[in-house]
Amino acid sequence: KSSKRPSGYFYGSWDNLASSRVEDLTLENKEAVIAARDAYDELTEAQKALIGKETLDKLTAAEARITELKADKEASDAANSFKTDHATVLGLTVDTITIDDKEAVNAALTAYGQLSEAAKTKIAVEKALLDSLLTKIVQLEKLEEAKAIATAKVKEGYTITSWNTLTKALALPETTSEEVVNKTTAIDVAITSLVKKSDTNDTWNGDSEAFSLLNPNNSDNSEANPYIIDTSAKLAN
Repeated sequence: KSSKRPSGYFYGSWDNLASSRVEDLTLENKEAVIAARDAYDELTEAQKALIGKETLDKLTAAEARITELKADKEASDAANSFKTDHATVLGLTVDTITIDDKEAVNAALTAYGQLSEAAKTKIAVEKALLDSLLTKIVQLEKLEEAKAIATAKVKEGYTITSWNTLTKALALPETTSEEVVNKTTAIDVAITSLVKKSDTNDTWNGDSEAFSLLNPNNSDNSEANPYIIDTSAKLAN
């Protein structure tokens, strides 16, 4: 006498799934699918032969559906945990991020890299945000470097005009990414364009500066050379 259960036993388990469409199955149907497979595996080969191909195909599809749902849930759980663990940095924007947040951003990006591909697809928006935050931090770092170089300069060593250009660049706003980039560029250009007083006619000593270098009728010379009045008087004489 066979110890195997009759094929009717399989159908008793299968009845819980027979009327359901595979695409409508949820993880709540997981135990029913497992029970149906276990019931089928307990049949003899002769009994298995009595199970229709359509039924077996549906069972196989149901198992694949449950596997897919399990993987999706695991990915969702991992994505949700990521959002919870990094909620603070994910609450920042490119307008509120600071250099001090760099460690948190890098930590979040490292954690993102350790997720499964399925989990990553569920937090594409968060990844894009983190990328933009890191880009802004790099921009802020470049700005700070430019500002440090600028503030190390000594005003008395440069012409008024070129120094004023640097001062104006340092006063530019620096909130948005565009503003930060533009300010950094303006500071870099101003630094490069600084003119040392020793390279101009700013200080007239009466010996080495030729009067012909200045046009007494050009009022623009007054800012470039504080001695324009004296020079003009000498030329007038």
